[in-house]
Amino acid sequence: MPSTVPHVPPPPRTMSSDSFEDGRRSPSHEDDSESALIFVSEDGQQDDLDTTPFELSSDDDEQEENGPFARSTSTESLSSLSVFLYLLSPLLKLGALISTYDIARLPLTVALPGLFFFAGLCVFSRQIWYMLSRYVRRADMEEVFLEALARGRGKERRRYFVRMAVRFSTALLRVLLVAVYLRSCADATLRYIPEKFLIPPRIAATTALALVISPLCFAPSLASSLVIYSTWLSVASYVTWLASVAYAHAKGMSVDHQEAHAPALLQGLSIIAFTYTTSCTIPLYAALKSSSQPGMPKQKRSKSFKIFSLLSVVIATALILPPVIFSSQASTHALQNMTQPSKSLVTIWTALSVMTLMFGIPSIFVTVPTLPVPLAIRRHTNLPVSRVVLFIVAFSMSFLYGAASSGMCDVLVILALLSTFTVPALLHIVIHNFRRPLSIVMPGTPAQPSHPGISRSDSYNDELLQRKERTLQRRRLARRIMWDIGVWTLLLPVSGGALIWCAGRLLGRW
Repeated sequence: MPSTVPHVPPPPRTMSSDSFEDGRRSPSHEDDSESALIFVSEDGQQDDLDTTPFELSSDDDEQEENGPFARSTSTESLSSLSVFLYLLSPLLKLGALISTYDIARLPLTVALPGLFFFAGLCVFSRQIWYMLSRYVRRADMEEVFLEALARGRGKERRRYFVRMAVRFSTALLRVLLVAVYLRSCADATLRYIPEKFLIPPRIAATTALALVISPLCFAPSLASSLVIYSTWLSVASYVTWLASVAYAHAKGMSVDHQEAHAPALLQGLSIIAFTYTTSCTIPLYAALKSSSQPGMPKQKRSKSFKIFSLLSVVIATALILPPVIFSSQASTHALQNMTQPSKSLVTIWTALSVMTLMFGIPSIFVTVPTLPVPLAIRRHTNLPVSRVVLFIVAFSMSFLYGAASSGMCDVLVILALLSTFTVPALLHIVIHNFRRPLSIVMPGTPAQPSHPGISRSDSYNDELLQRKERTLQRRRLARRIMWDIGVWTLLLPVSGGALIWCAGRLLGRW
């Protein structure tokens, strides 16, 4: 007599943290999940989802352990202190050093609001890059551009051109920075080279400086101890320079400097804007996230990237503020009553400013993207051909003088402003206004059933999930509108006005 097998009902639905992860994946990863999305409402998780607009999760969400940041093999991890160092260092370079020059002199009623305004814009633009990287789940700036401009199948040609455009523009910006820094260092040291030297003083100074920093520039990555130590030395040199300038100002000495051939765009308020330009946000965020391993304790919120970004700008502003105030107070009448600093003090200022710029070059050049090199050349050498060529180009451009040198500085200012303020705003608008928004709890496509008792479209057509999705989207709407207003303000009045001002300056209209 055949035996009867009792009917076993399917296991009850349970809630897991992975259910939220599957429902919020990027469109390019929609087919990765093969398990049905199951949702159970809890107040704590509602709050977590509601407090992170435009982001996939909070900074410490466990889902990032399985994201591209943890799996990226091209990104070397950095400690929290190193990430903070690389966020702070770019703000304490040429723009901060020339804030005591006469070309940077502004009334305090203009200088202070301008300083705080661009400091806030720096934090805001970094936050945009940070959110874009998290939203598309990409740890590389090229991939963020591809997600915005060439996402989908059948666009390989467009993807290639977008990738090459991003690489060449990034490389151009880095090379120009290195060339301008190297030329500024050479200009500062010319007075200490005898006129009757065997070779022209500029060639001697530039070559000597390039030989000193070349071993540091060819370090493998930002994680190299040589690059980290040189960046620390650059920051320490600036702080020491600031202390010596404050001492001279307290003693009634003049700290004003004259600039014989000032570039058209590197004057007045544009110096403050250039000071707060930065272009290495996504790589640093990826390096910070790759340092957290799966299964390890969560990072403290005090070590989040957003906190480091804000803290670096606040500290940099505190270190830039004194020279700006000193320059604003140095009126023509006040300069006549001040004493001239001694030659030894001027020598100390020169040495410290040269060290600040020179030891800041490696962290800039190490992040230069690799450009295409013919296979025939790569087969016959193990040298980093792309880096060698770019270093020679930067070294050669540092010899430009007169109108050519001023033009190089003007191009650098325009590229730096575009990459810091205009480009992230444009990418944000494209991704969030011309792309389909990512779901919060709903799966992008019906998931494959993981159990015979669960329907294929059970979770996809779940009315509870749909209502929850609509509720969370409505809660985020107000904050999304606020962010859109901020981004459009950054793009049109700020970036657009800056470009119009640059065009007018170059054409001699004002």
